[in-house]
Amino acid sequence: EELLRLQEMRDMSPAINVDLFMRYIKACRGDRELALQRLYDTAEWRQMNNVDSILDSKMPYFRDLKEHYVHSVIGRSKDGLPVVVEGMGGFRKTMVALRAKGIIPEHKEEVMRQFTFVIEWITRVLEPSEFPRGQFIRIYDMKGIHLSDVGDHEAVQLGKEMMEVLE
Repeated sequence: EELLRLQEMRDMSPAINVDLFMRYIKACRGDRELALQRLYDTAEWRQMNNVDSILDSKMPYFRDLKEHYVHSVIGRSKDGLPVVVEGMGGFRKTMVALRAKGIIPEHKEEVMRQFTFVIEWITRVLEPSEFPRGQFIRIYDMKGIHLSDVGDHEAVQLGKEMMEVLE
């Protein structure tokens, strides 16, 4: 039955496979039914957002986002996993710059699309290894963050949406 459900999901998104199912089982602490449900949600989301073709898509604000949102692959861990750093302390400055350029809020979906693009590039190009490899380390640099930063509700909402992509 699981294989039939996986095939149904694979029809929705070619990224869905047994390897990914194994990752979801681990993330769901062995609960196979929960893993299948979350994997189905992922397949549905990937299909709805054309994620499987995202690496071939144009990213109209790529340079603006690279310039203003500090994030980078800085190397590999001692175990060989890619290490990604995001400068959360500069997020307020990022939001100000993106608002000034008219990218936020008018093109917020493009910001989310680029965030998804980066995750796809890391997992499909930089580290496409099979389970249990194929992971990466994400570091959130909080230097420069202030309590007043949580007062920017639009920035907080964007941050929440970015985290949902990772779930």
